[in-house]
Amino acid sequence: MKIAAFLLAGIGLGFAVAYWQIGGEPVADWDSGFSSEEGAPIERRLSELETSLALERYERRALAEEFAALQASLAEQPQNDGDQAEPGQNPRQRIAALLESGDEDNPALNRIRERFPDGLPGQGGFDASSREQRQINRFVEAGLTTDRAQWILQREDEIAMEVLQARYEATQNDAPAEEIANLNSQSLMRAELGDADYEKYLAGSGRPTTINVREVLTNSPAQAAGLAPGDQIVGYDGKRVFDMNELTGLTYEGQQGDTVPINVIRDGQEIQLYVERGPIGVSGGGRSTRRR
Repeated sequence: MKIAAFLLAGIGLGFAVAYWQIGGEPVADWDSGFSSEEGAPIERRLSELETSLALERYERRALAEEFAALQASLAEQPQNDGDQAEPGQNPRQRIAALLESGDEDNPALNRIRERFPDGLPGQGGFDASSREQRQINRFVEAGLTTDRAQWILQREDEIAMEVLQARYEATQNDAPAEEIANLNSQSLMRAELGDADYEKYLAGSGRPTTINVREVLTNSPAQAAGLAPGDQIVGYDGKRVFDMNELTGLTYEGQQGDTVPINVIRDGQEIQLYVERGPIGVSGGGRSTRRR
């Protein structure tokens, strides 16, 4: 009798709480097989209560999982960068609107372009053919012909495989590490394209085509030659250079003490300065042509 009394008290308290939570309306059946009318057997009413509680726990868990997934999705998208969301816009719609606006003053725009160069996922444009066409268009914009751009796309994959095979064979033959390192796709592509088309290839790929001087060391050959921050080095000793590693390698060639010309773009004009062969004394790197 005591056990039955406790059960009835518990059931009564449960229905009282449920009644209060829904504003005094009768408890709705979750399924047509459930009922909460007075006078139903205790076992049936207890079973219905347990089922209702189980359903509530399930709904809370599902809501928590959905909320966690939404938080993760929002964390993946740039926010708070000055982009004003229209009422009712979700993060994807806000990003798409920002891309369409072309607002170059918005710092989020470059980050979105860098992360999704082929467009936003789920909006199409991620199949291989469309990616290739966009890359061909970039090459053409950089000055290459359409046929040349198509050939480059095909040749890129072929060269990559050739380099892998050459490195494998060099490693098997115990070649020096420097020789293996020199086997790279960019040097092969440059050799096949020539400097003029290689520059267009780099520009179309969004990669640097000049060495941007950020700092000139005091009492260095660069300072003596008149190099200044903001200059863009494009040639050394009559050879076109595209990156700092290439420039450094050229400084080790020839005889120490020789005076060599260095080609620099300053204020949009190419000028020629002269430095003593050896370390120049500048720090710098490339600037992305796509970002520029």
